Amino acid sequence: MKPQNKLLLSDQHLKVEEGAHIIYLYEDETELLDIFSRFYTQGLINNDLCITIDSDDGFSKRLIEDIEAKSGMDMNQLKSKIMHISHKDFYFNNGAFNANRVFGVVDDLISKNVLTIRCAGTSGWIDKTFFNEFCEYETAFTKRYHNNNVLVLCAYSLKQLDVAQIIKLIQSHTLILFKEGPSWKISETVERKIYNQQIEDLENFTKFAVDRELKMIDLKKRITQLEKEADDYKKSAE
Repeated sequence: MKPQNKLLLSDQHLKVEEGAHIIYLYEDETELLDIFSRFYTQGLINNDLCITIDSDDGFSKRLIEDIEAKSGMDMNQLKSKIMHISHKDFYFNNGAFNANRVFGVVDDLISKNVLTIRCAGTSGWIDKTFFNEFCEYETAFTKRYHNNNVLVLCAYSLKQLDVAQIIKLIQSHTLILFKEGPSWKISETVERKIYNQQIEDLENFTKFAVDRELKMIDLKKRITQLEKEADDYKKSAE
């Protein structure tokens, strides 16, 4: 497992691995602003490449204002350090959702940056007509970039989702961010736990197989040695 050396949120002690793909389910914009503000403030502290993707330019403006108010950072400096990309430019090609377009953009960013790429996005623009396709994209994103220098936080409004959709989305991410009382928590999703258990089982089986093979090699050597000793004894007895 990679070292957990990247702080997730400012003023919190949450650490995650690079390559983390995190889901956050929120109830209202106040919560969303708070978590995004903490997420990007920590990114600026880390000197990460910060990118926000959403359908509302007004939200990005409110986000910058919130970070400025809470951190005291200069507004112009924040605007220059947090890049805003419209969801249409990021996810769509000729008016249609296109996962390969996203992968192309992310691959290009990774190839050009040694810094951690810290990205968060909102989901109000997602249409039910391509919801399943988007879930498949989220799953593919997790598998494709789990070893890369990215931290991705995907925010989904609970008001826009039914239970089945929530389960699908959680399954497509490795971590879930949530609030417990006054504190923020982060936990592995069930899918991540299953993946880790499969890796552990594979490692244990590999160790068992290697140990067994080494023992068989040693046993064969001993049998060969005993056969040689028996053959030498027969020759000396003749």
